Amino acid sequence: MNQTFNYREKYSWGFLFTAAVGLAGIVYAFMKPFNLRYRNFTLLEYPNSKYAVIAAGILFIAYAIHKFFKMRAINSGSAVQVSNEGMSFSEIKSYAPVNTSLLFAEVNELWNKEDKDDGESMILYTQNSKNRYEFFAENFESMGEFTNFKKILEAKCVQITNREAVQ
Repeated sequence: MNQTFNYREKYSWGFLFTAAVGLAGIVYAFMKPFNLRYRNFTLLEYPNSKYAVIAAGILFIAYAIHKFFKMRAINSGSAVQVSNEGMSFSEIKSYAPVNTSLLFAEVNELWNKEDKDDGESMILYTQNSKNRYEFFAENFESMGEFTNFKKILEAKCVQITNREAVQ
């Protein structure tokens, strides 16, 4: 039983919006002097308010660049390949995909996480919780592919310690 699952991060324009907000804040800080206020209370006066807005803008742009490079690295990686004994996939290290293989016998914890922000995902721990791998449902081609992937993991990973083995 060899199966291949395409695992690609969906393209999001959100990081471009974050960069645009950061750039707009930096431009505004250089255009005119201002104070940062909350109601009648002045939080920061000029020029400290200018420095704070520039620093926040730089952080927004840096976060957008980080998200862009992470998305490119995930999309340039190889597909998830599952066999009878284990699986191979691309793991992201320093914004570059690295091929990783693991045996199902090495998995000691298996979690099905459902989150409002991130959606559903499967989390694998190996080598006594030393290595953690997370596979998000939204990055598979379809929900059916993720469900099939989840069933395979639940059936093949039998030496897990965080729950009773399925009878």
